[in-house]
Amino acid sequence: DMERAEAAIRRAEELPNAQHLAVRQRAPLYALTGRFAEAEAAYAALIRSTQFHYLMSPLMYRNLTWVRVALGDLAGAHAVARDLVRLQPQVAENRLALAAGALAAAREAEARAEA
Repeated sequence: DMERAEAAIRRAEELPNAQHLAVRQRAPLYALTGRFAEAEAAYAALIRSTQFHYLMSPLMYRNLTWVRVALGDLAGAHAVARDLVRLQPQVAENRLALAAGALAAAREAEARAEA
């Protein structure tokens, strides 16, 4: 249940040296439970507050892209996907996220160019 999950995350955030791990659990919890505005804020805060990591960061960027699509912020979703491609251009999955974001924003020509 949601209350227990949030309580567990709060407890984990209080542990020494575990705050960064616990905070990363909050955003997906919000997204999975349909609390998209809170998920967007949590993912955006994570991205702003952490240095880009080639293994961990792309998932946060892609998740923020889809949360923004769910919120109807298609331009914002596309911008996040474009930032990810700029940071990690060699990864095909990032380019697919950008193309999907362009399609969601009704930018078909741009989506074809990115794919």
